[in-house]
Amino acid sequence: MELVPLVESDLPFVRDIYNYFTAHSMVVYFLDPIDVEEVRSFMPVGDPHYHSFIIRTDEGERAGFCFYHPWNTRAAYRVSVEITVYLAPGFEGRGLGPQVMAALEEDIRQNGYRNIVAIIDSGNGASAHMVERCGYRRCGVIQNVAEKWGQKLSSLIYQKELLPEDSTHNS
Repeated sequence: MELVPLVESDLPFVRDIYNYFTAHSMVVYFLDPIDVEEVRSFMPVGDPHYHSFIIRTDEGERAGFCFYHPWNTRAAYRVSVEITVYLAPGFEGRGLGPQVMAALEEDIRQNGYRNIVAIIDSGNGASAHMVERCGYRRCGVIQNVAEKWGQKLSSLIYQKELLPEDSTHNS
């Protein structure tokens, strides 16, 4: 598995994954299909501080995408990032998730961030279990924070601290 920096031409692939999960699951909180412009609005492409990647298998197949972005835009939160990881349909259950998390965390660590936050739909047991196996601690639940297809959705908040308290952010 390899993380390859995401470029503009990868945005339709990202859109297609989001749209698949929008239509077939509760794990994405979009209600309607999105277009490439919307993906561009939240996906850091070419950003020097926040990175996005295509997940490639050892055989070179595009298996998904991942990225990290500011946890919050207020300056005091500059030490923390939020991660997003999606595997394309058919690539689940192959052990890619923990490999992706380890590689993504290393990139985050190298950029001087101390805290990683992951927000997961409470009904997504596979992702919750995977992040827990990767050392993330469940910090809380936001009950009934969203609604999709007439169902109330709750979000689980996970955190992993990467660097010692006295480390400083490099930006």
